[in-house]
Amino acid sequence: MAQLPEPGLAKRNPTTGDQSAAVLEWLGAAVPGFTLFRAHADGTLASVSDTWQAVTGLAPEACVGRPLADLVDPRDRVRVERLLERGAGASSGEARFSIPGPDGEGRLVMAMRGPDLSGDHGRDVVGIMRDVTAERAIERQLAAAYSYDMLTSIPNRTLFMDRLGEAVRAARALGEGLALLVCDIDRFRAVNETAGHRTADELLRIVARRLERQIRGSDMIGRIGADEFGIIQTGVRSQADVQSLAERLAFVLAKPYRAEGIRMRASCSVGIVTLAADGSAESMLTEAMNALTQAKRVGRGQIRFADPEAESEVRETHSLEDDPLQAIDEAGLALHFQPVVDLTTGRISGAEALLRWPHPERGFVEPSRFVPLAEATGAIRPLGAWVLDAACATLRRWDTAGLDDLTVAVNVSAAQFRDAGVYEAVTAALDRNRVDARRLEIEITETAMLEDRAGDALPQLAALARRGVRVVIDDFGMGYGTLTYLRSFPVSKIKIDRAFIGAVMDDPRDAAIVRGVAALGTSLGLRVQPEGVETEEQLQFVQDLGCSEAQGYLFSRALPEEAFVRFVSDWEGRRTAANSTPAGGVPLLIRRLATGAPTGDHHVADELATLPRVPSAQGWERAVVLAASLVSLWMAAGAMLWLFV
Repeated sequence: MAQLPEPGLAKRNPTTGDQSAAVLEWLGAAVPGFTLFRAHADGTLASVSDTWQAVTGLAPEACVGRPLADLVDPRDRVRVERLLERGAGASSGEARFSIPGPDGEGRLVMAMRGPDLSGDHGRDVVGIMRDVTAERAIERQLAAAYSYDMLTSIPNRTLFMDRLGEAVRAARALGEGLALLVCDIDRFRAVNETAGHRTADELLRIVARRLERQIRGSDMIGRIGADEFGIIQTGVRSQADVQSLAERLAFVLAKPYRAEGIRMRASCSVGIVTLAADGSAESMLTEAMNALTQAKRVGRGQIRFADPEAESEVRETHSLEDDPLQAIDEAGLALHFQPVVDLTTGRISGAEALLRWPHPERGFVEPSRFVPLAEATGAIRPLGAWVLDAACATLRRWDTAGLDDLTVAVNVSAAQFRDAGVYEAVTAALDRNRVDARRLEIEITETAMLEDRAGDALPQLAALARRGVRVVIDDFGMGYGTLTYLRSFPVSKIKIDRAFIGAVMDDPRDAAIVRGVAALGTSLGLRVQPEGVETEEQLQFVQDLGCSEAQGYLFSRALPEEAFVRFVSDWEGRRTAANSTPAGGVPLLIRRLATGAPTGDHHVADELATLPRVPSAQGWERAVVLAASLVSLWMAAGAMLWLFV
């Protein structure tokens, strides 16, 4: 049998030299980071091993003969006493406590009492200790990683919500007011995309530091989203207190930034909620986020308090986010078709396809409600592909109904062009339904073209035009500088926005703009189609300008497919039933068809005399048209300059 090393315990206290102690001493020396101790029943240290100082940081001679409980942090004294008093005859026990060091650097140790080995069961306790200071440091680092944001070093969402819950309970107990503010950096995504992630990260760090400097010690800040920061404001006395803090935050965040050498400006929107009688941390965050959504809808740098009615609207909007895709899967979407009338022949030349969603719970949901949500959530691609395919399938069905000369116009948003999948979606829909590309019109708004600074739309539209698809500019006149795009884009038609048509009979300026746009389109060889024609006077006005087509409630609202087919059949039947064209020509025929009036020649002269006529552009009015064209050209030049600055 191998000889055991000389026991250190025997060296420290010669009166105790039994073989059992030697075995423990040998085990303690063999395992790095451990030390052994023996304590009397009263807690006094009887002996310690050679590794005692390495583990505890204390000299052995300064410890033997003193109560172990006197050597630890006073807050841990009870733990040590319980560890030792349970020693006699017990199987095991352990405790973790701190031992202050003479150099001010304390040690955290884990002590474990072992079975009594001395042969005198009522007298001493034998145990081992190990230094767990480093382990504790790692635990704290892990806790910090779990509770603090690694980028900004402020509390993350998990810790922030814990503290918000504590603040709610404290506010109720003390009868104090409490507020939650959520700040969101406006257009942060644009910073990420244009300046890069490193610059965006530095911007977030600067924002966090600025916010920290604006709050009191009793308040708290946390990063609760990618570019969202929460602020807990305690001791709130009035709404003015919260408003003042929000304005201060918005002010400091609006100051210029320099991140990664780039100078920039940023603003923040703020949503606010105060603690309600039945509020919780979770409900406060939900309401503050809803208020933030309302603030961002108004514009940048806005501050909004939670409002019950607005909150209900936000909740409904959020609930719609996933529904469009579900509606596609369940065939819950539908296309309605608004007729377009050819002003030169009086025939129905086509229709604009308008998306309708008959929601099972909310009734008809307007596209203006769910299309922006689809764009924001990425659902616009499958939604747009569905619309294109449904429109082409409709054209195919119209072929069998004898309507093979009609066209269909489909609106395409700027977001769809940025996705770079419009060309593939259009060609796939045409090929799948075996439809002539010349019968499909793709409408892109003037605003969407102006947003296309990256040039995503132009190559796709050019490819579609080569395929035979017609490109139409929708809402013409609502943007700035469209003349530049009339030259660059393969445009075949421009549609005059309904906002101008609705006022042509009352506002000479709108009338002049419409004349200028019509003259411009005609001179460029483009078809001109006014939207929103609702009265006979408006129809006559655009007819006199030589517009090629028209669309509006005067003819019909958007109709389901079957109703649209019946409308076209009825219109064409009444048109061909006329024995001859009225004396007033096709324009009068169209007006009669639109209003349901007789199509024969009876009283034609009287009817023409009673219709209010808009004088043709002569004399000073020609000057107005010329001036409007010059203004449009000036706006186009300005837009070109803006694009290259």
